[in-house]
Amino acid sequence: MKQQRPYHVLVAEDHPLTRHEIISVLQLRDYSVLSVSSPVEVAQTLKRWPVDLLITGTRIRSWYGLQVILTSRATQPELAAIIVSDSASRNEQLDAGRHHVAVVGRPILPDEFLALVAERLASIQRRQRWPRKPVTDDVGVWISGQPAQLLDVSYGGCRVRVTGGPVLTSAVRVSLTAPRLDLDAALIWSSMSADGACVAGVSVEQDREPLGSWRHFVDLVH
Repeated sequence: MKQQRPYHVLVAEDHPLTRHEIISVLQLRDYSVLSVSSPVEVAQTLKRWPVDLLITGTRIRSWYGLQVILTSRATQPELAAIIVSDSASRNEQLDAGRHHVAVVGRPILPDEFLALVAERLASIQRRQRWPRKPVTDDVGVWISGQPAQLLDVSYGGCRVRVTGGPVLTSAVRVSLTAPRLDLDAALIWSSMSADGACVAGVSVEQDREPLGSWRHFVDLVH
């Protein structure tokens, strides 16, 4: 599909010099760039601007950058993301990688950074987007042992409301009672609702699980 508009890139960084450094590099390409300095501004911008790529620092105010990204994906699951870090640890890179988030260190090398930005934006087009199906049936479901409500499903995964508390790990287990299914899955995003429940997007691990059984369930559930 032909790209009809420049890619929209949102830079979320509360340090002015780092924010200027990132924006200066992005302006070498035909991207539409907007910057904010707080998680609240990120949420506000996502409501009024079609963001393709979110670039954050390791921390933004009292939030971790990865936390901002996962919360943002509650409303934009396909959002591509990069974390710019002064000293990225191995654990930080591994944790970000589980959520398909790249980590790049400072100082930024323009050519390498722009190549990474282009790769992340291209990945949006490569992802297969399954249609989501709302669930009205009363389905018994647990996420890593925590009781949950199934909100909607697709061949790629599901959206759930976890009543037992927040989902804290990247790798999760989805268990259904009828039909009896136990599936390895990955947490894509999570967000706390006003009543304290956790709403989360979960991707079924398609390479290791009997996806045919999951697809059969998706076809039958209402």
